[in-house]
Amino acid sequence: QGRRELYEWNDHYIKLRPGVRAFIEAMHEHFELCISSKGSLEYVRFVCNLLDPDGAYFGQRIACRDQLDSDKRKSAGSVTSQALDRIIVLDDDIGAWNG
Repeated sequence: QGRRELYEWNDHYIKLRPGVRAFIEAMHEHFELCISSKGSLEYVRFVCNLLDPDGAYFGQRIACRDQLDSDKRKSAGSVTSQALDRIIVLDDDIGAWNG
């Protein structure tokens, strides 16, 4: 409560959606959470630290553009060993995913 929602990283501003922290906390009780981004590792770590400063929700299950496949698409295998039929993806670009 009372934590800010707008942050600056390099020359970018990052606005957290209202309720995102509560959503992540609630989903963590039911799912293995992962982050995959086409951003740099430094950017992904910055955002992950905003969402999960204690590392309780995502742990080491983060991937950045360095883990994109040969078609420059995201792959679930870069962040989890779960079978594809056991994965829920929340992304603004479903075409960014392979599989």
